[in-house]
Amino acid sequence: MTVWPRGCGSTGDIEPQTLTYRVRFENTGAGAAHDIVVRNALDPDLDWNSFQLVRASHPVTGVQIEPDGTLIVRFDGIELPAPDPTQPDANKGFFTYTIDPKPALADGTTITNSAAIYFDNNPPVQTNTTTNTIRTNGAVVPAADFAVVDHGTSYDFVYTGGSSGASLFWSFGPGAVPETSTDPNPTGVVLGSDPIVTLTVSNGSCSSTVAKNVTQLCGSFTAGDFLPPMGKRKKIGRNLPVKFDLLHAGQPVAGQQALDALLLDLGLEPTCPEILVYDVTTGTSVTLPDAPEDASASDDSDIIDNPGLCFVYQNDDGDGGDSDSDSGDTKTEHWQFNLRLDPAIFLPDRTYRVKVRIGSCILEPGNATFQTRQ
Repeated sequence: MTVWPRGCGSTGDIEPQTLTYRVRFENTGAGAAHDIVVRNALDPDLDWNSFQLVRASHPVTGVQIEPDGTLIVRFDGIELPAPDPTQPDANKGFFTYTIDPKPALADGTTITNSAAIYFDNNPPVQTNTTTNTIRTNGAVVPAADFAVVDHGTSYDFVYTGGSSGASLFWSFGPGAVPETSTDPNPTGVVLGSDPIVTLTVSNGSCSSTVAKNVTQLCGSFTAGDFLPPMGKRKKIGRNLPVKFDLLHAGQPVAGQQALDALLLDLGLEPTCPEILVYDVTTGTSVTLPDAPEDASASDDSDIIDNPGLCFVYQNDDGDGGDSDSDSGDTKTEHWQFNLRLDPAIFLPDRTYRVKVRIGSCILEPGNATFQTRQ
C-alpha cells in the first residue's frame, strides 16, 4: 500500500487534500491465481462518496463499498501467473484510487489505510499500513527561502522561510569560502565563480529547495544613511521617523513606480521596501504588528497610511510631526516609515537596529542603531 502525498515525518503530516492510494499485489505461489479479491477498510475520516478508481493493471470485475466502509475490488478470472524469471513483472498487479478526507477535520486527525488481498481460497495477505495526519495550523512542508546582504566582497545570508525545527543546508558552489554550511544565517561568505546559491530545508522526510543568483538579488541597490541619525535614546511610546535615500547605480529612486520599473528590468518581482527591526541586545528580530492588506494606519506599526511594513516615498517637514526625532533633517523627500515605539513591543534600555528589505535583498543603511528609554 502506497499513499501520495506521503507527508512529512513519521506521522505523514499533510494539509487537507485529496489522497491517492495504490494497492499492489504479487502472486508468489506455485501456480496461477485465478481470482483475486482485495478488501480495503476505508478510514472513517475519509469521505467514502469521493472514491474514484483511477487505474488498474488488469480488468476489474467488481467495485463496491459496503456500509461499514470496506472497499471491495475484484479481479475475477485474472489468471495471474506464478513467478517467472524471464518475465519478472508478469505475476504482479495493482490498482490506484483517489479519495478525499472529510471536510473540516480537526488538526491532528490521523488517517490510516491497509488492505487484505485474497488469492483464490488462500488466507489473506495483509499489506503494510499507511499513515497521514491532517494539519490545519499552517504549512507542513518546510519553506525554502532566503535573503542576502551584499557587502561587496562577501555576503550574509538570512533564512526567511520561517519553518521552525527544520534543518538547513546551504551550498555556495565550488570555490566559495565556505562551500557549504548548516548555519541558519551564514555570514561573511565569499563566493567563487558560480553566483548560484542553493538552500535545502528539511523536516523529517520532507524537504524543499530554492536556488538564487545572489549577484542579481540586490541589483546595484544601495541605501543612504538614515536621516536624521538615530543615535539619541528614544522614548518608549513615541513615534520615530525612519527615513533614508534609496539609490540604484548611485542614482536616487524616487517613488514606488520607479522602483517597480527597476525591479522588472532586473527580472525581479516588484515589491516595496520593507522595514526590519532587530533587537541587538538579544540578537533576535522584532515582529511588528501589521496587516499587509490594510492601507490604514489603525493597526499598523507606523503612522503613515500605507500597507503593511512598507516604506513610502513622500514629502514632509523634516521632523515627522509628533516624534522623538533628532534635529538636523533638512531633506524633504525620502522613503519613510514612522515607527511606533509600542511599549508592548519595544523595551526600555535596549539597543535596536533597523534594516531595509527589498525582495530577497537586505540593505543596511548607516546610522541605523538606536537605544530606548522610558
